[in-house]
Amino acid sequence: MTFIDQVRTWIERWDASDQHRTGTPGDWQTSEWLFQEISTFGARAELSSFPFVRKSIRKAQLKVGQKQFSGVPMFDGGFTSSRGHMGCLSTTPKKDSILILTDATGDSLNQVRRTQDLKGIVVVSNLPAPGLALLNADSFENPFGPPVLQVSSQFRLDLLDAAGSNKSGTLSVVFDDQHTTASNVETKIVGSKPELAPLVVMTPKSSWYTSTAERIGGIVCWLECIRHFVDHQPMRDVVFTANTGHELGHVGLDRFLASNPCLTTSAFLWVHFGANFGATDSNIRIQSSLPSHLRTLRSRLEKHGITIASEVKSGTRPSGEARNIFDGGGEYVSILGSNRLFHHQDDRFAVNVDLPRLLRINSAFIECVQAWSSSV
Repeated sequence: MTFIDQVRTWIERWDASDQHRTGTPGDWQTSEWLFQEISTFGARAELSSFPFVRKSIRKAQLKVGQKQFSGVPMFDGGFTSSRGHMGCLSTTPKKDSILILTDATGDSLNQVRRTQDLKGIVVVSNLPAPGLALLNADSFENPFGPPVLQVSSQFRLDLLDAAGSNKSGTLSVVFDDQHTTASNVETKIVGSKPELAPLVVMTPKSSWYTSTAERIGGIVCWLECIRHFVDHQPMRDVVFTANTGHELGHVGLDRFLASNPCLTTSAFLWVHFGANFGATDSNIRIQSSLPSHLRTLRSRLEKHGITIASEVKSGTRPSGEARNIFDGGGEYVSILGSNRLFHHQDDRFAVNVDLPRLLRINSAFIECVQAWSSSV
């Protein structure tokens, strides 16, 4: 099998699952698949499982007269009784109202959730592609605010019309707690000088839907880095972790850090393969705690014909899992991108993955991790 065929097979394997959400059978199947792939390289993989309480949706809807608008709740927000919360629909925050938001971002929504006394919030998806695109539940372990329902963009005009007519509605957000197991996948390649501080390479392995272009860049590069170091022993140890819980406040990475409490600051460098850099027309963003590592990454990407749209300099809190390392005082380098189908059900291989560019990014990173693993 050629290298391109191997990568295509990996992408197809990921794309075959319609559910990668944390604690689901699809998420566990991903762990088992990654475990098997690492084993075929000749490395020793570990499934690090932990108890997890998954919120299963019993009811998630807004009812206005005879119309019913179904959706997906924010999993870090409030909830209602089975009878729901009644309130007047409004497009501006009013006490005891159900607020309709059509242009919400994560930050603007959180501000409203923390400062307004509302019966609930309905967020209408505003992605250019029609349908429902979900927001991450970054405060999954510390829920706050009123119940929030996310609905498809197709409901936009009906909801605005209802709010403009001062209609009332009943918002229902009801969860059941499902006790299950979630898992990270880990491995370590022992270096020729293990007394040196280790290099850590991480990527998320969970998401809301299939999310192929969102996640597959990280999965491919992560696997290829493992295979590279199996064949080319590094100087320093290289620790690999693929973590669940990305969409739920990085709970899997938090678990990994809790199990390795000194690693945040003792590691030589954390390499973070973030979201979306495998997507079609993705605007590539790189970020690092140190200018020298940013220069290394920039030069290798440009060498392989990759245009960088933006850079997040040291001292600025980064996006994605790199922020956990930033918050803990560690050194990191990270790549992310944009995605026209971000958190959307249509984010699939056939319509949204730029395979040739992903392969060039992978080649650039192999050169980077080789340099970082040998740096003293």
